[in-house]
Amino acid sequence: MSEPINYTTTWNVNLLHCYPQEQQYTDVVFRVDWTCNVSAPYVSGSQSGSLAVASEPHVTPVTYTTGSPFIPFNQLTNDIVMGWVFPIIGTQKNNIQSRLESNVKNMIYPNEVILPPPWAPPPPSGSLVP
Repeated sequence: MSEPINYTTTWNVNLLHCYPQEQQYTDVVFRVDWTCNVSAPYVSGSQSGSLAVASEPHVTPVTYTTGSPFIPFNQLTNDIVMGWVFPIIGTQKNNIQSRLESNVKNMIYPNEVILPPPWAPPPPSGSLVP
């Protein structure tokens, strides 16, 4: 039986695509390049103590609506920008996170192994078996 996995999920903005001038504002964001990262520590086996990491990059268009509060570019934070992205991607957010958690789980507890045929001679000492 496998031990429970403690996942850590981060949503990071990688790049902000901006219009240099839009209405009276400068550096108006219109597209966000972001990545979801899910990691978990290996809890047993030869990689115990290291991290299993899965990530998935995405690009999401965003639109400034006239009359909405405008946040100057130099005051933007990761949380503010991802707060724009999450409502746009909707339920995809949970799907992305679940898919990445499944990938990490399969790294920690593989559902397949590759073994040499039982009749093959053992590999030389210190070599890796595929």
